Amino acid sequence: MNTDQFLEKFLEEINKSCFPVNGGGNKKYYLLLINRGQTCQGEETKYLVCPSPAFAPSLQPVEVKFILPQPGSEFDVINFDEPGKEEYLGILVKERPNLLAWMTETEEEVLPTWDELRMYELWQEINKQGDYLVFYQSFNVINN
Repeated sequence: MNTDQFLEKFLEEINKSCFPVNGGGNKKYYLLLINRGQTCQGEETKYLVCPSPAFAPSLQPVEVKFILPQPGSEFDVINFDEPGKEEYLGILVKERPNLLAWMTETEEEVLPTWDELRMYELWQEINKQGDYLVFYQSFNVINN
C-alpha cells in the first residue's frame, strides 16, 4: 500500500463514521497525523506528519480528498526506507488546534519527532476541545 492509498483508505474510514468530515454546513475538521515506523538501521521513528514543514506546512481543514505531501512541503514524496510495520494515528479535531512549540520547524527538525512528554502535551491541547476522533491504521512495508 502506498501513501496515497493509505490516506484514501483512512479518509474513507473517517467518512463512514458518525463524524462527517467537512459535511453538513460549515463544519471544518483538522487532521493531526502521527507516525511510528523504523529507519534503515531498524531504529524506531516517531514523527508528526501533519502538520509538519516536511509534508504538511499549513494546517488546513480536511477536505474530502486530502493529499500528502502538500504543495510547499520540504519533501515531494513520503518514502518508507525498510520493510516493517508502519503505524499512523490520526486525530480529527473540530477547532484549529494551537500548535505547540515542538510542532513548528527548527533547523534541526524539519519533521518534528515525538516522545512521551510531547504526546502528553499534545493530548492536553486536544482535550481542551473535548470533541475529537482518533483513528489508527497500520500496514507492513515489504521489499519488492
